Amino acid sequence: MTNLLAIRDEGEARIVALAKPESGNALSATLVEELHGAINAFEESPARVLVFTGHGRHFCTGFDLSDLETCSEADLMLRFIRIEQLLARIWSASWPSIAVAQGRTMGAGADLFVACSRRIALEDTTFKFPGSDFGIVLGTRRLMVRAGMAGLTQVEDGLEIPAARAVGLGLANEMVGRDDLDRALQGTIRNLTRLDAVTFAGLRSAIAGERALLDHDLATLVDSMTRPGLKNRIVAHWERQREKRARKANDEARQAVRARGSRLALTNG
Repeated sequence: MTNLLAIRDEGEARIVALAKPESGNALSATLVEELHGAINAFEESPARVLVFTGHGRHFCTGFDLSDLETCSEADLMLRFIRIEQLLARIWSASWPSIAVAQGRTMGAGADLFVACSRRIALEDTTFKFPGSDFGIVLGTRRLMVRAGMAGLTQVEDGLEIPAARAVGLGLANEMVGRDDLDRALQGTIRNLTRLDAVTFAGLRSAIAGERALLDHDLATLVDSMTRPGLKNRIVAHWERQREKRARKANDEARQAVRARGSRLALTNG
């Protein structure tokens, strides 16, 4: 257990849970480094499958912007690079990984989900990839491998992807209810450990040992970040999202007032 991760072993699986539910398990610089450390420790352990989950309502709501005001553009670039390196490690690993998502799964959190070998979405999960809204190209090739052009179109159009649609696209392998999650997870772990570790690693190296493509992913990210105005673009995106949330909250409050008024009128009538 760390301050930001809850880690435990269950049989042949190591469960790594993002443990910042109060911030939607958003990926701070510290949390990303702890995830790198958790992978290092896993690779030295007898566990065979690495499972990523999230505490609270949401799996991971993306990039943690809580310290944006104090970050320089160089700070932001380094953070995105470390996230890309984390995703590349998981994507190209010789060992299997599973992601279990619920609630909002956004940005780098959705990219973490995509990078895993097997992907289980609870029924309330929604996915969104907003990085392109502020000019960041992160995880696009991996998304294309999972979901093809249809998935990329969802990103380009800025659409939120519900769990059922994610399964149809290939973004998720399975959608389950909460009551069925343990069954689905244990079944997936059994499937991924059916082969011995050496054979599994050989299969993975045949399809995921794409060093040149991984280097290209990183280079594409860096190119997208070095365009002038990175921080300003992120701030503008954050402000748009805050305004959108405020409008939604106001609309919901007005609807609630109208509903109460309708109930009172019926009662008095």
